[in-house]
Amino acid sequence: MAAYRDELVTHVVRAVDGMSSAEAVEFLWNRGLLDRRGVEAEVAREEMERLTREGMPRCRAMEEIAERLCCSYEKIRGFIYSK
Repeated sequence: MAAYRDELVTHVVRAVDGMSSAEAVEFLWNRGLLDRRGVEAEVAREEMERLTREGMPRCRAMEEIAERLCCSYEKIRGFIYSK
């Protein structure tokens, strides 16, 4: 299984060779090779950590994150509480 995974990684690395980081992400995103939900969850969790560390109440932080990501409060709540 590791050899198969390595082959896939090598293919993707070759596909983005010479691109900037932003270009590579855009390329992968456009081809459906990045997990949008996974990226949203990661952003939500990082923002939650930052906002609560700055003193914002958890519920307000989730509201703000939902607004920024143009999604529901419930979706953000799910990301935060289902690690």
